[in-house]
Parts: sequence; C-alpha cells; structure tokens
Amino acid sequence: ANLTANEFPEFTEPHLVLASPAGIALTTPRSSHIATGEHLALSSTGHTSFSIGKRLLASASRGMRLFVQSMGWRLVAASGDIDVKALKDSINLLAKLNITANADRITITAKTELVIQGGGSATTYNAGGITHATSGPYTAHAANFAYTGAKSLAGVFPEPPKPGKGNLELFNQYAGRQGIKDGDYEVIDALGKSIKGKLDAKGFASVAGAAPGPARVLFGKDPADTWSDGSYIGKPEWPLSPPGAEDIPSQVQAMVAQALPSKNWDMLEKGKELAQTGMGAMQTAQGAMQTAQQVKGVMQGGAAGLPKLASAALPSASGILGAASKAGKLPSLPAPTLPKTSLKTPGLPAGEMLS
Repeated sequence: ANLTANEFPEFTEPHLVLASPAGIALTTPRSSHIATGEHLALSSTGHTSFSIGKRLLASASRGMRLFVQSMGWRLVAASGDIDVKALKDSINLLAKLNITANADRITITAKTELVIQGGGSATTYNAGGITHATSGPYTAHAANFAYTGAKSLAGVFPEPPKPGKGNLELFNQYAGRQGIKDGDYEVIDALGKSIKGKLDAKGFASVAGAAPGPARVLFGKDPADTWSDGSYIGKPEWPLSPPGAEDIPSQVQAMVAQALPSKNWDMLEKGKELAQTGMGAMQTAQGAMQTAQQVKGVMQGGAAGLPKLASAALPSASGILGAASKAGKLPSLPAPTLPKTSLKTPGLPAGEMLS
C-alpha cells in the first residue's frame, strides 16, 4: 500500500476486513476453524502466544522453516523424550563454536561406517577394521593393553515406518458427476513414495500402501476423445412438451374412440327426438318454450360435456383428451340448428312460428 498516494491494492477486491483501535476478541466454548484456499499469514509487532491444553500438531507437505534472528531458540521437554528423525534424508547439525552433548550414556551408532575427524586427524570405523590417521605423534595412555582376539558387535537400528493399513480413495469426475474412465493418477505420500495407477469406469480408485501423513494426488489427462459419440452424455429435454398423437399407444386411442360420440352425432339425434316428443305433448305455448330451451341446452352441452363424459367412462383418457385438444386434433362440432315447429295454441294467431 502507498499511504501518500492513497493507493491500497488490497482493497481492489471485496475483502472482509475487521479493524478496531482497542482490539478484537474471538471466543467460543466449542471449536473454531479457519480455512483458506491459498495462504494464511499471522503478523504481530509484539509477541505471538499459543496456549494449548493438550497437543500442538503441525503438518506441512513442502517443508517447515523456523528462524530466530537473536536471543536463541530453546526446545524443552519437562518429561518424555525429544525425537529428531529424518526418515529419508540426512540430519545436519552446524555450529560455529561448540556442540555439547551431556548425558549419563552417549551412544553413537553407524550402520555402515563411522568417521571421527578433528584437526587433520581421523579415525574410521567400518566392517574392514579401525583406521587411525594423523600427521603428528600418536599417544595412548593405559594401565596395560590386552589383545584377546577378534570380536564384532552389531548395532541396533530402528525399523523404517511401515505403511498404514488404511486406503486412500480417489475420485475424479466431471461437473455432471460422471466419472473419468481409465484416467491416470499418481499419489505421492509423506515419505516421497510414488504410487501410480488407473481409475475404473466410474472414475474411482482405492490406493493402499501409502505412508501415514499428508499425500499429494496428481490426475492425468482425460483419455476420452471429445469428438467421439461415446463422449456425448446428452441433455434432458426442457421444457417438457405434451405427447403428440403419434406418442399415444394404439390401445388407448381405441378406448378413447369408443368413449367419444361417432361422426353421426348420436347424442344430438337423441336430443332432437326428445325435443319432438316433448313439443308434441305440450298443450301451451309456455310449455313449448321451456321444452325448446331444454333442447337447446342439451345440444349446446353436448360438445362442452365431452371431456366430462370421457373422464367418467375412462379416467385415463382425460389427460389424453386435454393434450389432443391443445394440439388442435379434436374434430370440431357443427353449429347446432333448432327445428322450427308450427303449433296451434289458444290465444295466438294460427300459424305462428315458435323457435
């Protein structure tokens, strides 16, 4: 940041900033978790303290550095051992002045060879013997010297760590949850051991034999050919469209045809017969008018009541009729015509036409 130019590149993105002139406190009786996809930095101009009730655990996959500029570095264990191990490479101790080791017993063990050097003189211990080398006088002080023959003492070394019994499960999938078939993978465990293999048809693999600790997983290139037909997954049709007449089974179409009136419009013919019978039996003009209105209602309701009739006769045909009606595939009804009847009624001129 540049305070004089009022430039703060850190604020060019929508960050969440907590600031307080008196301090910020964060506390909870349960657990706290801080996760970041990139880096995490802790900075303080004073002290940084960690107070831990049980254990301090730290795991790093690419190295760990501790640097002290002045005042030294102290590692103290009030009880228990302090173990420093390099499971694959070396341990290097460098001091400008002195290296001091104080203990009741100090054991230096080398599996192949032990070399002690100082000021140009050296002593080498290996399976071939002991060799002393010096450019000056060699002085030894002892009460006496006893040579009793050859003897060998083998050193005891700890075994290397064994791989864990657990399996590492790998998944490599597309955005649509389909697995990448026969993809390559490589697992690098905490000891640097590389385990390679291929995924199955669902993009899954179970890896055994990795050392305990963090592991790095590398996936290879997708082996599928983008332009092949087998690589096409397909998309669902959206929005959904109602089925057409060609999608309706023939058996259902036959059942619907039986439920619907024929082209002769038998219902309308029956309505006409009912009207003629009623009008012949009427004695007054008022009765004739009411009967004509009933006939008209029956004829007009014949077309409007078709879906209800089909629904009552065949419940499964109701949805098919609705879809066919939307598609415009139902035949249209002819315009109803009412017959004209000539009746002679009292109180009206002879020959008056009623409709």
